Amino acid sequence: MKNTTDLTEGPIIRQLLLFFLPIAAGSVFQQLYNAVDALVVSRFVGTAALAAVGGSAARVVDLLIGFCVALASGAAVVIAQFYGARRYEEVRRSIHTSYLFCALLGLSLTVIVFVLTKPLLTLLKTPEDTFADAAVYLRIIFGGAVFTLLYNMGASALRALGNSRFPFLCLALCCVLNSVLDIVFVAGLRLGVTGAAWATVFSQAVSAVLVTGALLRSDAAVRFSFRELRLTGNVLLRMMKIGVPAGLQSLMYSISNVILQVGINLLGTVVIASWSMSGKVDGFFWVVSNAFATAVCTFVGQNYGAGKLDRVRDSVRRGFFVLFGMTLAMIVIILLLARPILRIFTTDPAVIDCTRYIIFSLCRPTSSGSSSTISPAPCADLVTPSSRRSSPVSASAASAFSGC
Repeated sequence: MKNTTDLTEGPIIRQLLLFFLPIAAGSVFQQLYNAVDALVVSRFVGTAALAAVGGSAARVVDLLIGFCVALASGAAVVIAQFYGARRYEEVRRSIHTSYLFCALLGLSLTVIVFVLTKPLLTLLKTPEDTFADAAVYLRIIFGGAVFTLLYNMGASALRALGNSRFPFLCLALCCVLNSVLDIVFVAGLRLGVTGAAWATVFSQAVSAVLVTGALLRSDAAVRFSFRELRLTGNVLLRMMKIGVPAGLQSLMYSISNVILQVGINLLGTVVIASWSMSGKVDGFFWVVSNAFATAVCTFVGQNYGAGKLDRVRDSVRRGFFVLFGMTLAMIVIILLLARPILRIFTTDPAVIDCTRYIIFSLCRPTSSGSSSTISPAPCADLVTPSSRRSSPVSASAASAFSGC
C-alpha cells in the first residue's frame, strides 16, 4: 500500500495546497469532535456539566496533551528529513522510536493525572458545582492518553511521508463515531459527562488503530513493525532537539490559558461556559492556521533532507503570503458569522452577547482610537458579586445554553 508522497519535485504552491487541504479538513473535523461533545453535554446534562468539560478540565488536557504532542512533533520533522534524503533505514528507526516513546509518554500521563487530578483542579480554583464532573472527565480522558498520543504520532508520521489524506479520513470517520457515541451514551444511556469522556476515548482508540494499520501496510522501505519497536538513542536525541523547543512553546501558551482560567473560574459557571464557547469558535481559526504550518513544515523537512534549499526558501516565503491571506479571510468570516454560529449552541441572548463580546475583543484593533461595537454589559452582568456566589444560571439560561 502506497502511503507516501514525494514533495521534493513539482510546483510549490500547488503541492502545498494539495497537501494542506486534507490536513485542514481533518483539523476542522477534530475541532467539531470537541464541539459535539460540548453541545451534547449541554443539551442533555446542563450548563454546569458543560463548564466541567470546557473549563478547568479542558485547560489541563490542553496543557499536558498539547505539550506531549508538540514534543513528538520533532519526530515528524526528523522523519520528513530522512525521507527526503532517501535514508529509509533511518526513517524506519525514527518511526519505531517515536511510536514507543509516545506509548511510554501516554502511560506516564495516565498515572500522573490519575494521582494529581484533585490537586490540579483545586489549584485552578474549579467551582464546587463542576468539580466532581471535571475530575471524572479528566481521569477517563487521560486513561486513554496513550491512544491520543499514538494517533497524533502515527498521523504525523504519515504526513511526514507525504500522506495527508489518510489521517483526514481517520478523523472524519472518528468524528462521526464520536458524535454517535455521544448521543448513545449521554442522551440515550444518560451517562452524563462520563459518557462523553468514554465516547471520546473509544473514538481516539479507533483512530489510533487505523493510523497504525496504515503504517503497517506502508511501502516496505518505511513499513512499521511491532517487532522493531525500540528506542534508538541518537534518533531520539535528534527528535528532542526539535521537539523540546516546540513543547516549551506549547507549554507557555497553555500556562497562560491556565492562568486565565483561574480568573474565569472565580466568576461562576455561566462565565466559564461562555469563555469555553468563545474558545471553541476561536479554535477553528487556530486549527486551520496550524494545519498550514504543518504542511509547510513537512514540505521544508523533505526538501531540506534532499538538499534543495531553494525550494525550502521559496516554500517558506510563498507559504507566509498564502497564510496571511487565509488569516484575514478567516477573521472576517468569524466576525460576520459570530451570531449565527453561536445560535447553533445556544438561544440565550445574554450568553450570545457575552460570547460575541469576547470574540470581538480578541479580534478588534488595539489602538487608542478603536472601539468595540459590542457592549460589555452582558458580561458585566454575569460577574457581579451575587453571580460569583451563586454559580448556577437562571432557569431560562440553563435550558437554552447548548454548547461551547
